[in-house]
Order: sequence, then C-alpha cells, then structure tokens
Amino acid sequence: MPNSSPILSEPKYHLFRFRGEVYLFSGQTGHIHTTDESIYNDFVEGRIDTYALLSAEKATNSDDFLAPPPYPSRSDVLSDVEKSLDSEIQQLMLGITDACNLRCDYCVYSGSFDNRRSHGNKHVGWSVAKKAIDLLLIHCSKSGLPPGVAFYGGEPLQSFDMIKQCIEYTRDKTNNKALFTVTTNGTMLKGQCLEYLVKNDVSLAISIDGPQEIHDRNRKTVAGKPTFEDVYGNIISIKNKHPLFFKSRVRFSVVLSPPVNLDLLRLFFDEIGQPCVLNPLESYGSNINWDRTPVDKKQLSALFSDFERVVIDCDKRGRKDQMSHFSVCFLAPSLRAVSIRRLRPQSAYNFLGQCIPGVRKFFVNPVGEIYPCEKVEGSDSLALGDVNSGIDPLRVTDLMIKYANIIRDECKDCWMRRLCVSCLADAVDGSRVSLDKMRNQCDFRRSAQSDILGLYAHISKKRPGSLSFLDDMVPRSEA
Repeated sequence: MPNSSPILSEPKYHLFRFRGEVYLFSGQTGHIHTTDESIYNDFVEGRIDTYALLSAEKATNSDDFLAPPPYPSRSDVLSDVEKSLDSEIQQLMLGITDACNLRCDYCVYSGSFDNRRSHGNKHVGWSVAKKAIDLLLIHCSKSGLPPGVAFYGGEPLQSFDMIKQCIEYTRDKTNNKALFTVTTNGTMLKGQCLEYLVKNDVSLAISIDGPQEIHDRNRKTVAGKPTFEDVYGNIISIKNKHPLFFKSRVRFSVVLSPPVNLDLLRLFFDEIGQPCVLNPLESYGSNINWDRTPVDKKQLSALFSDFERVVIDCDKRGRKDQMSHFSVCFLAPSLRAVSIRRLRPQSAYNFLGQCIPGVRKFFVNPVGEIYPCEKVEGSDSLALGDVNSGIDPLRVTDLMIKYANIIRDECKDCWMRRLCVSCLADAVDGSRVSLDKMRNQCDFRRSAQSDILGLYAHISKKRPGSLSFLDDMVPRSEA
C-alpha cells in the first residue's frame, strides 16, 4: 500500500511518510531528503523551524539558492513571445466542427456548465481551414520538426470530407512530411472512413472510459443510448484488421469520472495493451452533483505496486514498452514533474506548467478564432487573434503578464512550486480568470502529491536510473 500520509506542510517544505520512510521535500531546491521522526517531532514541537531547515540546505546546496530573475518588463516578455512565435510553433489544433453525435454527461459542452458554450452545428469552411494550415506552415518552418495537424470537435469525423481535404493540402505543401491526429469518440471508425485514416497513417485518439459498466455511465448518444458496444466493437475491429496500425497509431483518451475503480480500469486497458491518456473530470461550474468518493486506498496501492513491477522489469530487460501499461499511463505524467523538477525554468513570469500561449500549438475554432489550446476555446478574453490577422504577440504578452501577476502572489510560498503542472486553463472560468477554480485545482494536486513523491523516492533508491524514461516522456498536455 502506498501508505503515504502528509505529516506537515509549510511554505517551501513538505514532510511525509511513504512505506515506513519519512521524507522531507524542499520546495526551495527541489531536493528530496530521507529524514526521520525526530525531525518531524522537532518541527511540530517548535524546536526547529523552516528557517533552520533553509539554513541547513544552504550550507550544502548553496548553488540552488540563487536569487530569482527580476520581474521582466513588458518589452522583455514581448521580445520572448515574438521570437517563439516566429520559430517554435509545431502543431495546429483545428476544431473542425462543434457538432457532436454524443451527449456525454461530463462534457464541458453538454450544456451543464454555466460558463461554457453548448454543442452547435458549425463546421469549418475551406477558407478558414486553409488559412489555419498556411499559418502553421509559415511559423513551423524554422522549428526543424514536421508540422502537425490535430482534428478536434465536437466529433471531427462528422466533417470527414473536410479532414480529407486538409490532409491532402497539407501533405502537398510539406512534401508528405506532416503528421495528423484525429481525436474521436470512436462511433464512426468504420468503412471507408477508417480505411482512409489507416491508409494515410493518421493517428487516432479514441475516447473510451473503460469497461462497459464504466463507459456507459456517461458516454451516451443524443437519444441517451449507451455507446460502449459500438465503440469497443470498432476498436477490436481495428486491432484485428490493422494490427500494425493499431499498435503504432492508436491510443485512448480516458475521463476518470467518479466513482473511479482502478482495478477494473487496469484490467481492461492492460488487456487491450495500448497507451491511454488519463484526464480528471472537469466539474468546476457544472450543475451536476458529482460523487466525490476518494479513490480506494487498496486499489491505489495495487496500482503503485504494478507500476513498480513494470518499470523495474522493463529496466532489467532493456525494453521500452512501459507506456502500454495502465499503471504507467496513470502515474507517469505526475512522476515526470518530479523527475524534471530541478530542470524546469524558474523565470519570473513562467514558473509553473504555463506555456507561451500560441507557441508550440494553437487552436482554431470553426469560425477561425485562435486560442492557446482546445481547453480554453470560447473564452473571449483568451482569444489570440484569427486566421486572417494571425496570432497577436501583444495579446499573448498581456495574457502572460496577467496570469503571472496572479501566480506570483498566489504561488510564491507553495512547496509544490517546482512540481506544479497547473496552467492558465486551470484558472479559466468562461471569459474570466477565477482564483476559486485555480485554488480548487491546487488543493486536489497537493492532496495527491505525497504519494507521488514517495513512490519516486522509493523506486529511485531501490533501482537507480529505472525512472530515467520519464525525462523524455511527452507531457500530458502535449499527448
């Protein structure tokens, strides 16, 4: 069992237990120290305080205590933004339609969220799609990486003819070097549609939440009918008819809706044997009263044990197939934040999981408006421009500074600062930035972090180097 319980949290320091060991995590330096009960007892009884711990760390790790860079001027941020927009964009996320043939209970477009749009019936026209692709190709040419186009909805396969037109145009403009992804609910993956996607090597991110009893709780048609048999049947058909394509180009997108049963999910996805991206349920602003039963500790313990077994076994055998296991998919993104904690830039305006909006990827909706990503589409205050005018560096700069001003005060004393993967999307509620929403996310992440730190320290001590694969792993937000 993880058996990790937070002992004490203070600004910059966090004490916790994991499998009988006591650890001290320094938010100041990112170091994880093995300690003992006497440190805890001294701390809670006032015989030692955070300043004493800080002084002790400085004595041995003085290089980690360099003063943070000065808060940049607006012109400094603007200069960084302009350079990045010019050469670092890699992916267009094209919201090809806002129409969908499903009505999943937890979907932010279901109509149950106060500050989000509902499903509509808009489909992107060729003029908007072409301009969006051209914008990508202009800015990605200096990145040295193949351009990527990811198709989103609604259900993007409802605009299948437009997807084909976009793929053929992009391939022609890039000498067949572009990469493509479709994020789909899986109900339309059959017939000529499927054959085209396989033939053109289009990666598929298929939404499925687990076995039938879990999936059908929330993922239903417009008429309220369950969808598991249809989606799962299409998945198995792809696996049987196109095994190589299935192995290399199919993954799953999973929403962890409560009550979460990790045992059932692990059995189900390990049997399929393909990677999945796990997404927590978005409930802030929903008028549905979601079950808040915590994950069963025994199930979490079994998941931790499976992760440890898989990682150590793969390390011994020299194989790199860890990501096909559910336990690794579940835990690796959070563990990666621990693994790279001391490598992350700690600049004055970008010290959490925040990206430079519009850099690396940008989202275009069916009417041609540009947003940082699909998570904040429809938030007017976060629009970065449109396909006619392009991405406005001044809007990007002002948005970064606005968010930086919030997190500078809100996060400066948090012990999780080096570990946090929070970004602007976690704070956006409709067209405003909500501190309440952000704090709700922070409370959730801090409550789970002791187990993650403990597991990382435990495995690193037991088999040094076995977690090195985390450093090269694609972050959850990029997957």
